[in-house]
Amino acid sequence: MLYHLGRNGVTYGPYPLPELQRMLAQRQVLPTDICWTPGMAGWLPVFQVLRPAPVFAASDPPSLHWGLVLLISIFTSGAFSTAWIIVQAHFVRQIDPASKAMRLLLINLLVAPVAIVLVLLAGAAAKLFGPAAGILFLVLLLLTALCSIALYFSAVFSLRRSLLAYYNTVENCGLRLGPVMAFFFNTFYFQYHFTRIANWKRTGILA
Repeated sequence: MLYHLGRNGVTYGPYPLPELQRMLAQRQVLPTDICWTPGMAGWLPVFQVLRPAPVFAASDPPSLHWGLVLLISIFTSGAFSTAWIIVQAHFVRQIDPASKAMRLLLINLLVAPVAIVLVLLAGAAAKLFGPAAGILFLVLLLLTALCSIALYFSAVFSLRRSLLAYYNTVENCGLRLGPVMAFFFNTFYFQYHFTRIANWKRTGILA
């Protein structure tokens, strides 16, 4: 089966399906370019032809209301938001397998026990070896905390990049994610937009 490709009013091709898939993978073809083959009622975006609707139905974002995420996070002293951003990263990995957010978040979870151990060691070292040893462990604790912060925000901005790329090409809804809002409100800010996108996919209206 041969497909004609259209972009900005110019027609290219026809191309066999494997060639069209190869060009899409190499970004020579955009998901929002249109294509047509004999037997189709009209021209359709490339992503609808190469990835049918059932595939997108399996990629609905987590739609828990952001306010509920915030409320549960408050009552769990932030534990729920820590878990929920991992849920968000898991979803993003479905739409962008190259996303590193999940890996960064899981590594960050391993850093927390290290910090607890360093706090305990700082007290013990101060008693056994004097204040200098305690200070050394506190410096190590500070470095661990900075490492944790760097890992977390690297994951946050990895999520932002993946979401902007996907929802402005493949399922184009004109998504905008401000870097300042992502920095300060990350989990809740992403969830606000996930809820909007889930509603858009159900109703066709991006509220």
